[in-house]
Parts: sequence; structure tokens; C-alpha cells
Amino acid sequence: MPQTQHSDLADLLLALVRQIHEQVKKRGEKQTLTAVQMHALLAIQFKTSPTIGDISKCLAVTPPSATVLIQELLKQKLIDRTSDPTDRRTTHLALTEHGKGVLNERMRLVSEGIEKMASCLTPDERQHLTLLLTKMTTTEHL
Repeated sequence: MPQTQHSDLADLLLALVRQIHEQVKKRGEKQTLTAVQMHALLAIQFKTSPTIGDISKCLAVTPPSATVLIQELLKQKLIDRTSDPTDRRTTHLALTEHGKGVLNERMRLVSEGIEKMASCLTPDERQHLTLLLTKMTTTEHL
């Protein structure tokens, strides 16, 4: 595929993500989570007892940046941290009940936004798009 088609596809996917994010912001005005904070909450939810280092790697940010991010999530009472009983230098992260609720609400808004955007597609187009996105997200690229 020529380079221009790659960048066109990337531009379209980024535009789609931006549109979804804007819809979520409009509908979920109470909670102001950045995209990075949302990704951190998702990483904390899906990893078992993650550390700040785990989150740093998952989000591809430096450990100091991850620390600032985690401190903000702690301040908002979205996560808790606990010391590792075998190594007190290590702290593990977990969502609070409040954090779970905020994350669930945000995911609901994202799903609604995607459904709204996909409403212009025919059932065949939706099925085709689903197959293509599944292929893109399940194929190893590196």
C-alpha cells in the first residue's frame, strides 16, 4: 500500500477516535478524564495488581510521567495503592469502587458514541467493518 494510503487510513482512524472522544466529553461533563487517564484506568482494571512501572510500560510513558498520572488518579479517588507485603518498595494499584463506576460510565458513553456513529452504516457495512477492525486488532504487527 502506498505511503499516502497509510497516512490517509491513520488520519481517518485518528479522526474517528477524536470524534468519539468529543461525543463522550459532551455527554459526560461531570467527569473530566483525559485519554491517558482513561487508558491508565483500563490498564489498572485489566492487569493483576499492576505497579507504576507496569502502567508506565503499558502506556509507553516514562516512570516519572506515570507517577504524576497515578498521583492525579489517587487525588481523584479513582484508584488506591497498597504496599507489596514481600517488598515494601513496590506498590500495587487497584481501582476504587468510585473508579470502577467512573470507568464503567465512560465505557458506556464510548459505546453509545460508537453506536451513534455507526448508525449510518448498513448491516452489511457494519459486519464488514467489524471483520476489518477485528483483523487489524488481532494480527501481530511487530
